[in-house]
Parts: sequence; structure tokens; C-alpha cells
Amino acid sequence: MEQKDFCDYLSSYETMSYMAKTYGYEEILAQAATLMQADPADLEYYPVMESAAEKLRGVYQYALKDFQKHILHYDRLYGRLEGSASRIIFANLIGYRIVPVSSFLEQAYHISLENDFPAKGFFEEVASFERNKDWIEDGTSRILLDVGKDISDLWVKPALLDKICPGYGLFLRYESFGEGCRTVIYATPPKKTLDRIYEQLLQPKKPERIVALAPYERGWNNAELVKDCGVIPYLLHKKYGCDVSMVGAPGTDYTNLSYIPGVKLEFLTDGTVKAKTEYIEKEAKNIDCLVLRGAYPDYIPVVDTYKRYNPMGKVFLPLDANSLYMDRIQWTDPDFKRFMGQCDVISTSGPVMQKHLNEKWPWVIEHIPNGFYRFSDEEWNPVFEKKENIILTAGRLGSEQKATHVLLEAFAEASGQLPGWELHLAGHVEASFGEYLDMFWEKYPGLKERVRFLGHITDRKTLYEEYLKSKVFALTSTWEGGTPNVVAEALYAGNVIAITKIDEYEEATDGGRCGMAAEIGDVAGFRNILVTLCKEQDLEAMSRHAYAYARKHYDMERAVEKLYSLIFGEEA
Repeated sequence: MEQKDFCDYLSSYETMSYMAKTYGYEEILAQAATLMQADPADLEYYPVMESAAEKLRGVYQYALKDFQKHILHYDRLYGRLEGSASRIIFANLIGYRIVPVSSFLEQAYHISLENDFPAKGFFEEVASFERNKDWIEDGTSRILLDVGKDISDLWVKPALLDKICPGYGLFLRYESFGEGCRTVIYATPPKKTLDRIYEQLLQPKKPERIVALAPYERGWNNAELVKDCGVIPYLLHKKYGCDVSMVGAPGTDYTNLSYIPGVKLEFLTDGTVKAKTEYIEKEAKNIDCLVLRGAYPDYIPVVDTYKRYNPMGKVFLPLDANSLYMDRIQWTDPDFKRFMGQCDVISTSGPVMQKHLNEKWPWVIEHIPNGFYRFSDEEWNPVFEKKENIILTAGRLGSEQKATHVLLEAFAEASGQLPGWELHLAGHVEASFGEYLDMFWEKYPGLKERVRFLGHITDRKTLYEEYLKSKVFALTSTWEGGTPNVVAEALYAGNVIAITKIDEYEEATDGGRCGMAAEIGDVAGFRNILVTLCKEQDLEAMSRHAYAYARKHYDMERAVEKLYSLIFGEEA
């Protein structure tokens, strides 16, 4: 073989294959050594390095001998590769194994990753063909094969994949990874699988199956059933006929389940990640949308499992976001980035946090408000003339988050300027708050007739009546995950809002048009806004604006219409 002929053979994979079949190892070695101006004996032990970060497990002689010995496997793979980009990269990588000079790798690296590559989204890397046989055999997963470690990986791993499930589309790429590059094959579901999916699409439409999975190692609690956690699944069932379940660790006393008929509660053995992933592995193919609650680490393996077994399934992630938590997240962490990349719809309940995260993060964050739903067909039109001089709050009284002591102290200081006004507090009182209350009553004994603890009100109609009686709704929270549900409920009842400057305080007060805000933890500041609002001559006008504003911006049914369209790509 002449040197000119040798160089001509390097011009395409077809000619390299012909050369490998026609000439012996020693002759090809000699020509390569001449071209590289190297001693053939030295070249045989030259390390083949397709990545600057990691050597292939072999040297030149192993690479060339493997190519010649298994040339039919290489030919078969070349014929299976999808798109011109894959075949050009393949030719360059084989050229490098015959003449190991960096120019071949540089050419392979500069092939466009988008060229001829229709598949997008998450690809599950195969760690073990034996352990992953079941989900590979199913033929619906998008698979990543790392073929740049062992010399023979380039043909062995695709052959193993074909043995388990023939027909995967194979896209070869040489791309940046960490500090170097690596050779990978992206395998897309076989045509037979896509045909099966298409046939299923032609079948009469089944109700979308939606599963809302509780956060942490707990189950859903009763109060969450009538907040957005339960209302969103309920309205997806009511408006669109979705088959919905709320899944988590065992719980009790779900009295609010009667408000969301059609929503099923499913209980795991416990709330561990193991129990959740086992449930998802079993049910994934039947779940059209998995609803999470916050970007918590425990969800990462759950979503990995879901996308592995149902890559076409959707994930909806409401962030329950506040700046205190969001700014602590290491969003560049690879596991977190993979997790967020697998979520199809990510939302926050307030526009301020939405803007902040869209500027900070590379993912699209939608705005889905914590709206209001009446759970009744009766119209709820607040009448200001029927309202009483009452300041109302509702929530977990005495908790660190709600900072109820700030409200009590502020009302106590304002009480002399607000004769005839009462403070009503609805909700469960934290046990740890008892000692503070004893001191409060001892300090302000004269307020016992004006400060009323209503207890935890489970009946929604009774709670709404408390909203309708009140003129001002007060919230002294230290933080909130967006705009709280209670704010939407209060605005719908025509309550003027007194609030601390949580992330979304401007949204809660419509920029001051239906309320006022004080600094977080500032008793004197909160006292001042209570006095100002309760003495406001235009309080009735502010109340009417609060109701109109709520109907426009906090209608839960409208929010779910938007959400359904985002998840399933269908107009409501």
C-alpha cells in the first residue's frame, strides 16, 4: 500500500472499512507510523485518548486490532446510525483510532449537536444492561450510552441494546463533558414503539391520570385539601374529568375531603423516598401528570424514576417559593439541574418571585396564583354595610412563620385609638404559644372582651361568614410561599389587607389600593397601619376594590384553565 493510498482511505468510513478488510495489521501500522513520523513499536503502545479527562482503556494496537477483528460490527453500527452528523463523527473517531492525531477529534467535536437530532429532553444513562433490562425492553425510554471508556464500547453497547430491544434510533455524538469530552450514543425509542404510541393516541381519549405527591416524609394534611394543594387536583377533575389522586404517608381526620369529591387519597406504607419511588415505578406508565410540591431533594429520585418508566409523562412543579428558601438553593448543582430539566411546568404563586426566578434561573417559571374557590354554587357578594368593626386573621396561630405575637401587640397598642374594634383570630393555636398568651392577658386584661380566639374552624361556610363580617384582614407573617390562600379568601370577602412586607405584599394589596404593609416584625409599624386603615374614610371604597381585584386576579378556576393548557397543550 502506498502512502498516498493510505491517506485516501482515511477520507471516509467506507474506505477505512475496505482498508481494514484488505490489508493486515502490520501494514496499516507501518503506514500510520510513517504518517505520524513515529517508530511502529512505539506507536503500538501509544495511548488512545478520545477525552482529555479520561484515557480509553487501551493503546493503539488494541484499538486497531479491535476495529479489524470486529469490522462487521462496526459496519453494522455505521449503517444503523441516524443522520449525517452521526456518520461524520463516527468516521472521524475511527480515523483517530487508525491514526491517533487530534485533528480527527477536533473535526468530530465541531459537528453540530443539533444537526439531524430530533430528540430533546432527558436521557437516562445505562449503568448496567442487566439491572436495567426491564425498562430498556419496554422501548419507551430515551437512553444514553457512554461509549468512550473501553475500546470495544463503541460497538458492544449498541449491540447489547439491540439484543434487549431492537430498533432504537442511534445518534452518535462527541461532546464536551466536565473538563474534557466524551463519546456518547443517544438512543431514541424504536419506530415500533412510536407506532404503538400513535395508535394509542387514535384510541378514544381516556381521562388524564394525575397524581399529587406529598412533600417530605409525610402525608397530606386536612387543611391542604381545601388549599391549592387539593383544589387544583379537584378542579382538574371537575372541569376536565381527570382521574386524580393525592398520595402520601398515612393520615387521619380528612374531614375536608367532602369539599373535593372525586379526589382520591392513596396511602403509602410510609413517606420515605423508597416508598415513593416504588409507588412511582409501579404506577408511572398510568400517570399522565405527576404534581409535586416544592423543589425538595427528596423528589429528585422520584422524578428520575417517573421519567425512566414514562418519559412522555408530564411533571408539574409548583415551587411554594419565598426568597428566603429560593436564594439558598444551589441551582447549578447537577442533580438539581437534572431535576428541574425534567419538570414540564414550573410555577410560583406570585409575580415578584416569578420575575426574580426568571432572571436568576435558566428555566421558565409560570405564574399560577393561590386563588380562591367557593366550594359552593352560591354567589358570594360582600356587603360593606353588613360588615362589623372586626380585624380578622386566620392560620396557624403562634407559629414562627405567622408571628401572631406581632399582631396581638400591635392591636393592643392601637386599641386605645380604635374604640369599638375587635380582633378575631381563627385557627389552631400552637401549644408553644400558651406561655406567651398567659403573659399577654396578664399585661392587657382589658382586651379579653375585644380579642377573640375563634378556634380551628373546619366548616368552610362558617369560616367564610367570618371573612364577610370583617372589614380588615391582618397577616403578620415572617415569610410566605408566594401570596397565601388566606389573602385571596379575604380579598374575595371585601377585606382590606394589613400585611407585613413578605415577597408578594404589593400583589396582596394591589400596590396599596386595597391595603397597607409594614416591615416584618415591626410592632409599631403594624400598629400604625391598623390605625390608619380602621380610621380610613374611604375604607368602603377600598373594600369594593378588594373584591373586584380578587375576582379578576384570584379566580381559581381561571388559574386551573391556564394550568391545564400548560400541562397538556390544550386550550381550556
